[in-house]
Amino acid sequence: MFFKLSLRTRILIILLFIMIMAITGAVVTIWYIHQVDGSLKNIIDRSTKALNSAHEFDNALAMQKGYVSYFFLDGNPAWLDQLKKYQNLFDTKLAEANQFSEGEPEKKLLDTIRVEYQKYSDSKSKVITMYQRGEKEAGARLHQDVRGKFFEIQKSCEAYKELHQRIINEAIKKNYHKANIVNTFVLVTMSLMIFFTALLGYILLNFILEPIRQLTFDAHAAPAESHPSDEVKTLSRSVHTLIENADKTKIELELSHEILQKSEKWIEVGKLAAGVAHSVRNPLTSVKMRLFSMQRHKALTGDQKEDLDVISEEVRHIDSVINNFVEFARPPKLKQKKISPSSIVDSTLQLLHHRLKLYNVEVIINRKDKSPDIWADPDQLIEVLVNIITNACEAMVKEGRIEITEHLETNASIGRAVVISIADNGPGIPRAVQEKIFQPFFSTKDDGTGLGLSIAVRIINEHGGKIHVISENNKGTTFVISLPCEEK
Repeated sequence: MFFKLSLRTRILIILLFIMIMAITGAVVTIWYIHQVDGSLKNIIDRSTKALNSAHEFDNALAMQKGYVSYFFLDGNPAWLDQLKKYQNLFDTKLAEANQFSEGEPEKKLLDTIRVEYQKYSDSKSKVITMYQRGEKEAGARLHQDVRGKFFEIQKSCEAYKELHQRIINEAIKKNYHKANIVNTFVLVTMSLMIFFTALLGYILLNFILEPIRQLTFDAHAAPAESHPSDEVKTLSRSVHTLIENADKTKIELELSHEILQKSEKWIEVGKLAAGVAHSVRNPLTSVKMRLFSMQRHKALTGDQKEDLDVISEEVRHIDSVINNFVEFARPPKLKQKKISPSSIVDSTLQLLHHRLKLYNVEVIINRKDKSPDIWADPDQLIEVLVNIITNACEAMVKEGRIEITEHLETNASIGRAVVISIADNGPGIPRAVQEKIFQPFFSTKDDGTGLGLSIAVRIINEHGGKIHVISENNKGTTFVISLPCEEK
């Protein structure tokens, strides 16, 4: 029946089927992308926020236990002020967790935590009152019961975090299931397109190209009665349309595949960030408490106090980096203020003083005058400079030289800008690798996460600036950062 139709009709029917396949594939791909960006992103974002809140009120609970213990040791009322601060923080983060929790099991766990915490708080207040009255023995006995209630609350907090972890895992399974369905559909669609394309090729070869070839041989014998050139032009336009549709479908499929890969990476980053935050913040809490206690001693020398200040700044910076890693999928907002980039460079070098000394690296600063003030987030820019300088130290292994140059220039894309160049005399970066170093999760280090330079690019872009690298083998590497500044 099909081969009894006219040649034009057969070609149009095949083209129609191929177009339907292409449009259907594109619609299904767009629908699936919408599903991923909608439901899955909402679930992951909500669960990540709930996990962050859980870590915060769990940390606040641990801090309360620590300050109560310190009060029992020396009776200093200042510990009670700190205790009240973390009690308020616990209530605030518990309320945030309740806001991000929608399911009945989550609500029940939060209610359990709230009730257990109220009992723990009441008992803790009684113990503090007994100690204040001098009833230390009775207070110590009641204190043992209070510790038991503390561990019960911790178990409930862990159960709450495990529940949200299960929610994330279930979302991942659903995502894989949808991906398998889409992949199956795409394979079927591509098979049908291949079949109809092959059929079209057969028709073109046997019913167009061969007759034209035969007509070419017979052209000298007798002129053709019909006008095959018009038919060839029509067919040519149809083939061009087919090629364009096939290219668009391929581009859309490649885009869909790239989005799927990025979605899986975001999910893995969320899981990894939650685990890192849980594992690192607990010891960081203990370090903060010890530093706070040590800084209260008046017998410290000037050098000791300076060392403690540097250690406190390092701990604060580590905590800031952890927060950025946890919120990599949801970058933190800039906290901008007017500050000179020269001050940021100086703060970075002061922060890295011991590390530079350890690597035996000499730092040279080239600046005529202090750079003008710009609107910037100093903590995030320090993070960018720390990452670049640390990478340079590690690349130069044991010793070397880093030259930091500051100057003003007018940039075509961002206007008047402060330019900070960080040059080292290390081995350089191969040209093939230079195109990848700013990509997320790409790292040349065995223990690297591949997030440092990608976060640096994001931070500079959010400041409206630009960053690029200049490097040659065995001739060192230079990172150039351009930050916009106000016009005079």
